[in-house]
Amino acid sequence: MESSRVFVKNLPPAISEAEFRKHFSAEGREVTDVKLIPHRRIGFVGYRSHEDAAKAVKYFNRSFIRMSKVAVDLAKPIADSASRPAAKNNADRNPIRPSFPKASVPDIDPTEDANPKKRKRQAPDEADPKLQEYLEVMGHTTKKPRGKEAVGGIIQSDMTSAVPPAVLEAGESDDEYEDIPARPLKTPVRTDPTHAGTLAAPLEDGEPAMPAPPGEPAREAPRVPADATDDDWLRSRTSRLLDLVDPDDPEFSARSAPPVPDAVPASEMQEQSDDGPAANADEPNEATSKGESHEDDVALVLKTSRLFLRNLSYTVTEDDIREHFGKFGNLEEVNLPLDNRGKSKGFAMIRYEEPAAAVAAFQTDGSTFQGRIIHILPAAARRENKLDEFAISKLPLKKQQLLKKKAEAASSTFNWNSLFMSQDAVNAAVAERLGVSKHELLDPTDASAAVKQAVAETTVIQEAKSYFASHGVNIEAFKSQQRGDTSILVKNIRNTSIEELRSLFEEHGTVLRVLMPPSGTIAIVQFAQPANCRAAFAKKAYSRFKDSVLFLEKGPKGLFVDHVAPPEERPVAHQKPSVAELLERDDGEDQLESASLFVRNLNFSTTTESLTNAFKPLDGFVSAKVKTKTDPKRPGQLLSMGFGFCAFKTREQAQAALKVMDGYVLDGYKLIVKASHRGHDAAEERRREDLAKKAAAQRTKIVIKNLPFEASKSDVRALFSTYGRLVALRLPKKFNHSSRGFAFAEFSTAKEALNALTALKDTHLLGRRLVLDFAEADEVDPEEQIKAMEKKIRGQVNKVTLQQLTGGGRTKVNIGGDEDDEP
Repeated sequence: MESSRVFVKNLPPAISEAEFRKHFSAEGREVTDVKLIPHRRIGFVGYRSHEDAAKAVKYFNRSFIRMSKVAVDLAKPIADSASRPAAKNNADRNPIRPSFPKASVPDIDPTEDANPKKRKRQAPDEADPKLQEYLEVMGHTTKKPRGKEAVGGIIQSDMTSAVPPAVLEAGESDDEYEDIPARPLKTPVRTDPTHAGTLAAPLEDGEPAMPAPPGEPAREAPRVPADATDDDWLRSRTSRLLDLVDPDDPEFSARSAPPVPDAVPASEMQEQSDDGPAANADEPNEATSKGESHEDDVALVLKTSRLFLRNLSYTVTEDDIREHFGKFGNLEEVNLPLDNRGKSKGFAMIRYEEPAAAVAAFQTDGSTFQGRIIHILPAAARRENKLDEFAISKLPLKKQQLLKKKAEAASSTFNWNSLFMSQDAVNAAVAERLGVSKHELLDPTDASAAVKQAVAETTVIQEAKSYFASHGVNIEAFKSQQRGDTSILVKNIRNTSIEELRSLFEEHGTVLRVLMPPSGTIAIVQFAQPANCRAAFAKKAYSRFKDSVLFLEKGPKGLFVDHVAPPEERPVAHQKPSVAELLERDDGEDQLESASLFVRNLNFSTTTESLTNAFKPLDGFVSAKVKTKTDPKRPGQLLSMGFGFCAFKTREQAQAALKVMDGYVLDGYKLIVKASHRGHDAAEERRREDLAKKAAAQRTKIVIKNLPFEASKSDVRALFSTYGRLVALRLPKKFNHSSRGFAFAEFSTAKEALNALTALKDTHLLGRRLVLDFAEADEVDPEEQIKAMEKKIRGQVNKVTLQQLTGGGRTKVNIGGDEDDEP
């Protein structure tokens, strides 16, 4: 996985984080994260992309910070096992590290199998009579029973020494040394509460002690005041009934003896010795708890499809998050909280359309994103206060449809036409401009009412486009299906001013600008923050405003251009030139095809060095060369050809140099600088220009699609004749003389056809949006038509001839047919 973090080691001991950040942000590098560990003299630096990190490694590796030569390399991900050092001999390298008890796994000597000749000590046979005799003889001295008694119960020792029994560990050999713990301190033995003042009689050797009777409550020994004398202490420890009790009484011995616990099974002793105290046995296994927690997180992600991202860069944008996490699946929601300055707060919420995509993104927890190690957590389901299906079913049908549209408006990205305007709003705007009523504008007795309506809509749309283009709106962005999060298209706003719209949407956040053309049929509202735009869209979509309902639509991505001239300096309308006019223009103002310039009208005494000195101060200059040839009169010497070439890094820098150096005087000659083009054959270039002009001149026919079936030929002619002189109009029909839904209109010039195509491509005729495009031109040369017809006929003749050759000699053969016909 490509990393955008770099690892730095061998840093100076006393370097600060500010100095560390400043050093690695040299030359305008954007640092997203800095992690400095001074006592280890290492650190981590994060950049926005892997390419920036690779460039930083190449630039800073083996460089010096003060007197320290640092080593810089790409940081490896956390999940990469190669980045972790081997764990062998860690105890030898770090003797201070405490050792923890291991699980009950018997130790195996690695040399046991390697040296089979080595004498092995066999386990003693418990049934051996000599062993039993030895244990009985030595039992009085050692007081350490062996064999089954050591495994089946707790070893009992003398009453005078309360040393706990020692249990041998599995696999322990007698030849090994054993550390004997120090003798523990004696603890006072609690006596029976009913005989607190009596003294326990010593038991004889080998006599087992009787357990205390169960069910009696235990009480603490009597407390003695701190200022008591020795006599008082002795009196408190001596029973008043000492002379009345017979020490040989078995009941007295049973009551005074301390309780002995029952025998503990060997399996329980082994578990306690291996696992430690009982309290540790009740605690859940850490690995098991982690596994269960991960499974719970995955189950929650599958349920909600939402993720919570934190430790993000403060310069991250929603587009960056969509680009990074969009590779796992389609993102339905991206919520990036911003502060008052418009910067990210370092966390975000995303939601996927598919739960599987959310799980795949959740697995990348701990990965690197823009130089920071992101932390991904499962997020709870979004709280939505909306009506259930039963409550919605009780509402009127019109209200149900309105709620459905409002719920689908936020996630809907499909729209037939972003610049669509209601017919009523268009008619009202045109009637107000003409000073007539809508009844007078649309005469019901007039047969061309539909055409008038289409022309009025076209006029309003053209004015809206011109107004938006003059205020920095990219008209071509309306063709894109991708929707942005900072702009809203507002429609159905008749008799509304810009101030009213601004105050309406400023309730949800800062509004940068509100654009509304003079017709007042559509408006664009741009917000400063995407979150404010989403909140305003969800709140105001299909809400009632004045006497109508607001129609909102998310603006396309890239709707506004970056650098826009003031509106008063831009023309309100712009007439697009034809293709032929574009071809006839001078190529001096066109964009450069390369980063080279052609310099002519040089003085013959101008050398490459002088030309280089003239262009060297320009930004992005690479090289310059004066073209020369061999002098025929003086062999071995070169003559200048009067022109040269200059190379730059980018086309933009070459374009700027062209504007500056064109007309510059060098060695008494005025330079002529033009864009450098790759050389072609003169005849080939001339032929290309002729073909381009011919093709542009032939683009006079337009195909009209999605035409209403009710539209007649006169309606189409009246609509398209408004923008030019029609040469021909063809409306194909069916066998029942009804329209087939398309037509062809041919204009006299290509410019008129282009004007009609541009003006009517968003127009509606009888409720249908017209789809216009240039039609293929007819063959002008009759010779080409004759050749095409001959080729077609020749192909048909060849097919017939081939069929006759392959199928003429075939006959049906019936094998054994005569025998089958016999009775």
